[in-house]
Amino acid sequence: LRLMLEELFGARPRFKEFLFGYPLLVVGLARLRGAGTPTAADARPWLLGGLVAYISVVNTFAHAHTPIDISVLRAFHGLWLGLLAGFLLNVVIRRLQRSG
Repeated sequence: LRLMLEELFGARPRFKEFLFGYPLLVVGLARLRGAGTPTAADARPWLLGGLVAYISVVNTFAHAHTPIDISVLRAFHGLWLGLLAGFLLNVVIRRLQRSG
């Protein structure tokens, strides 16, 4: 999977960004502003998990041996893939909540 992502995008995004951090951040932000009466306390675990994305981006740029253009590309792909995954996760969660 790593090789496929690298071949597809030129620089593979970090898994913890696009499969964990950004999706949790999107769900947390949706809970803050979402339908019904979500509380800030309900969103906190999601938002705390979302911090992983930002920590990972900082770590991406901390690697002195990696060219800056590769780091920017990795961060960009992590962001858009993570936001897409987050929106899809949010849809799934909302549907499960409605059916349950």
